[in-house]
Amino acid sequence: MKSTLLLSFLSISLASAFPSFKFIPEKSIPALPTGELSPIDVSGSHAFRPPSVQDQRGPCPALNALANHGYLPRNGIARVDELLEVSRAVLGFGIDFGCVAGSLTAAYASDEGLMTSIGGPVRGSFTFCVPRLSGTHNQFESDSSPTRGDSYLYHGDNYQAQEPYFESLAAKRNASGVIDFISHRIERYDDSVSKNPYFFYGPIDMVISTLVHLFIQGIMASFPASHPGGFFTADGLQTFFGFYPDTSGQPSYRPGYERIPDDWYRRPTDYTHVDAAPHLEALGMAAPRTMIPGGNMGTVNSFEPMDLTALTGGVYTEDTLFQGKNLRCFCFQVMQLATPEQVGAAAFLAGGSIADALEEWMCPELKGLNETMYEKYPGYKKVY
Repeated sequence: MKSTLLLSFLSISLASAFPSFKFIPEKSIPALPTGELSPIDVSGSHAFRPPSVQDQRGPCPALNALANHGYLPRNGIARVDELLEVSRAVLGFGIDFGCVAGSLTAAYASDEGLMTSIGGPVRGSFTFCVPRLSGTHNQFESDSSPTRGDSYLYHGDNYQAQEPYFESLAAKRNASGVIDFISHRIERYDDSVSKNPYFFYGPIDMVISTLVHLFIQGIMASFPASHPGGFFTADGLQTFFGFYPDTSGQPSYRPGYERIPDDWYRRPTDYTHVDAAPHLEALGMAAPRTMIPGGNMGTVNSFEPMDLTALTGGVYTEDTLFQGKNLRCFCFQVMQLATPEQVGAAAFLAGGSIADALEEWMCPELKGLNETMYEKYPGYKKVY
């Protein structure tokens, strides 16, 4: 009930920001299992069906899988509010994260009616829509993704999985089927610093790319009663990311073929800021460098961190960021500040649980970020 009310608030805010938006009541949003946990249905109308050449598939393996199983429209074109509710119902993607993702999508990756493509641009009635989400580079999509390549290194292809990155991720699955996402996050960050001369790691890029690593174990793992913390089988991890055995038996990537594994259990509760905050802090303790914004200066290994004092107007410094709950405060405040102005206030009314958390954590007030500091980074200006 709470999530439905929050989505209604978001829909109202979107209607105010985008006059042509008209809320469409739920039609085929899947109901959550009740009582004893049961696997997500992947049969009948929700059986896996690979995309046709006209169907849109993009950089998010979870959204691709939802479309391939008919939970989202199989053509890959959906309303923003539909993306959010389906992601919550099937995957347990928390409404607090969903409201922020929805407001960013509405502003940067949809038409005036809030229709969006999970893949490439669609010709027709769209005023504008997301071109493989790469059109939102440094706004919604960022470098150092878990399995996708940096835009510069792969000539704009930041939407297909790169096999070496997936193999590295799969190698971090332990004997219990749990992904060491912190280790993988550190590795991908270091890889971008050492290989991408235009690696830009602005505040929102840092938060988004880090959260995406957390979501792998947080919402893509299977959560049966026997594994309350979530786990992956080797095959389940491969198919969720679109990898299938080739003629030699080795996993090979098939773009757009992401699939929900058989006998896959949704997490029993939504994955929210409550779950993410301690993981952000664990990453900060393990590798503080990964939680400082900055970027390379046109050559590899030239990373210059941003001066946090200047960036935040003295609210945070490199000395205070990792004290108490400051790191979690900073990350969620960055999300709040990154929410586009036309939907920002109402989106955070809908995602009020984050605003409440900032108060509960007694976060220092951060009124804004000094975005002029981004200008010196060639990756921010996309000079390549």
